[in-house]
Amino acid sequence: MNRAVGVVVAAAVAALAVALGTSAPRVVEAASVAVTSSADSGPGSFRQAVLDASGNAGINLIVLKNGQPITLNSPVEYTGAQALTIQGDSFLVNRVIQGVHGPDECYLLRSSGGADLTLTRVTMQDSDCGGVEVTGGNGFGEIVVTVTRSTFHDLGLSGIRLADAFTDASFTFSAALSHFDDNGLNGVEVFELDAGQARVSVNGSSFDRNAFEGLHIEETGEGDVTLRAGTSSFSGNGHGIVVQEADTGNLDVGLTSVQANGSRSRSGIELTEIDSGNLMLAGSVVVVNGGFGSGLAAVELGEGDLVGRLTGVQVRDNSQTGLALLELDSGKLDAAVSWSIADGNEVGFSFGEGGEGDLSVLVFGSTASHNELGFALGETDDGAFNARMLVTTSLLNDAGVEAEAIGDPGMLDRTGSPLLGPFNLTNVNLVP
Repeated sequence: MNRAVGVVVAAAVAALAVALGTSAPRVVEAASVAVTSSADSGPGSFRQAVLDASGNAGINLIVLKNGQPITLNSPVEYTGAQALTIQGDSFLVNRVIQGVHGPDECYLLRSSGGADLTLTRVTMQDSDCGGVEVTGGNGFGEIVVTVTRSTFHDLGLSGIRLADAFTDASFTFSAALSHFDDNGLNGVEVFELDAGQARVSVNGSSFDRNAFEGLHIEETGEGDVTLRAGTSSFSGNGHGIVVQEADTGNLDVGLTSVQANGSRSRSGIELTEIDSGNLMLAGSVVVVNGGFGSGLAAVELGEGDLVGRLTGVQVRDNSQTGLALLELDSGKLDAAVSWSIADGNEVGFSFGEGGEGDLSVLVFGSTASHNELGFALGETDDGAFNARMLVTTSLLNDAGVEAEAIGDPGMLDRTGSPLLGPFNLTNVNLVP
């Protein structure tokens, strides 16, 4: 449309509005508020900026220009519904928000109006509270929380908490180049307890040395859970990553260049699907060493299938199983693991199907060494057992390979694996 035509159309619309006795729609222009004071409250304070945004739908940006840390005496709550960005103004140092000591179950910033929230170049630290809490509600739809170049550390609770209590809200959380370390609960936690979705994406970030879990995701309704993690660390926590889907939704996890070392309480990475949904795991260059429990464990407890595609996994010196892929009901186990190492664990690699589904396992170019048991494979119901362990090695384990099929005789192909064994086979035929 050229300029002259545009003017004519605009005039015609205005004239029609007058003729109909209506007015043209009011456009709310976006506005920003600057934080210039490090005080708890008053003009130029962070608290006042959030109050202004809660009461004015046109404000969608708070710029932190405070040179000194903002020290809060009590938590701050954002109740607006419009998307809000909180952004530090410096590319060199983050702007700091801290304080609040004493109250139970508090967060420095709480967002309760269903708004999308973005934090950039912000640090939250040194508080008995957690960092940010975002709550869901009926009719909120999808809530998107984005964190970039920000740090949440030395907090009494979790760095970030997204919590939906039995409503239809969904959460999408993404973090890039950020740190969620040394907190009193979890680095980040996402709770979706009904039919909504939980989608999490992290890249280039750390979730280290938290008292409980680096990253916790829990979905207890019909919604799906999706996790994508790349070039990130989840080390030195009670558990590195814990993801649970407890209803009919699917659990879909992709890990690339991820480490979860030194877990103090349980598994470094623990993925569980408890009902009829499927569990799908893809991983490349995943390192899980020195944990109190298992290294990487994926368990499907319902009727759904477990599909695993892993390459370049290293699991060393874990007190239980290095890598465990287990389908324990009527779904099938379909696993392919290549170029991976399990060393110094109780069990190196464990593949199990405990219901009526089939077990199909391919292990290629991998090594189990210095474990009490190198490889464990079991089909403990009526499903088919079909395993191929090609160009694969078992060295210096107390026991090499144990395989069991309860129903029809199983088949284990060891082509190109002269150093695989010794074997303890029950109802499983070795080929060649």
